[in-house]
Order: sequence, then C-alpha cells, then structure tokens
Amino acid sequence: MDWFAAETARTTAGCAAGLREVTPEAGRHSTWLKKQFECLQGRTFIWTPIALLTGLLAYYGLEVEPSAFITTIMVLLALALLLDATTSRIRASGILFAFMLTGFVLGHVSSLFIATRVLPASTGKVAITGWITDMGSAFGSRRRIVVQVDSIPEVKPEYWPGKVRLSVSAKDLGERARGEYVEFQA
Repeated sequence: MDWFAAETARTTAGCAAGLREVTPEAGRHSTWLKKQFECLQGRTFIWTPIALLTGLLAYYGLEVEPSAFITTIMVLLALALLLDATTSRIRASGILFAFMLTGFVLGHVSSLFIATRVLPASTGKVAITGWITDMGSAFGSRRRIVVQVDSIPEVKPEYWPGKVRLSVSAKDLGERARGEYVEFQA
C-alpha cells in the first residue's frame, strides 16, 4: 500500500472515531468544530474550489462596490495566510479562508476589467457621432453595427461609452462600410 492510501485510511478512521466521541451538544461546540477542521486537514485541496466560489458569491452578493482599500487589505491578508501556510503548520481553515478571500478579490478584479460606462437613464434622445468599427451580418431587414463614439454633445464626456452597438435597418444603413464616420440619433 502506498503512503497516500495509508495516510487517507488513517485520517479517515481517526476522524470517524473522533467525531463519534465528540457530539455537538451544548457547551461542546468549539471542541466539535475543532475536530471537524482537523478532519479537513487532508482534504484542503478538494475544498479550495468551493472556497473560491464562496468568495465570488460573497462579492457578487454585495449591493455596493467595495473600495480599493478593502480589496487591498483582503489581498494582503490572503497572502499572509498562504505564506504562513508554507512556513508553519497552519490549519486547513486558514488556507480555505485565504482562498475565499482570493475568490472575493478575483470577483472585484474581473468586474473592473469588464466595467463599461453607460449613459444615464434620463439622457433621452441624443445625437452620437463616431466611426463604424464592425458590421455584423444582416438578419431580416436589419443589420448590427458597432460604432466607436467620437462625441455625444448632450452628455458629459465622462459618461460616454467607448463603443455602441446598434441594430439598423438595411435601408437606413445604405452602402456604409467599416471606417466611415457616421452621425445618428439614439
């Protein structure tokens, strides 16, 4: 029998016996939880995706965007926990908590990379000028185009989206091609 199988059998047998001895009755919850975390020691790798997912769900469950300061603190705390795991005998709960923090930070970073500016809801009808950067295939009597925004006079520049995607009737689009400068109402 190889070492891994022997260690797994020993850990499993020890955990099963230990959990039967300690039940979660009043006054003994901390001992029971401690025994639960000791049983996780050999299974940390299996629980890391769940810890990452928990961190992501925590981030996407927030109603407001956390500040960069909070995210930086979480990164430093996760790094400290993981570095401590390499230099000392840290419990599995510390490693899993570090992966949970990492999931939270990854959620924040991904939202920063895919964030886009949107026009305020009260904008109303505006004139947009820009260059056609992409023209999709026609579907029915309509065609989808992507326009790199040059200006929207009625809106402050900090609210301008970088690109807009439009569905335009083929009749209104005419013979336009990529790279052409267009002006339209939206």
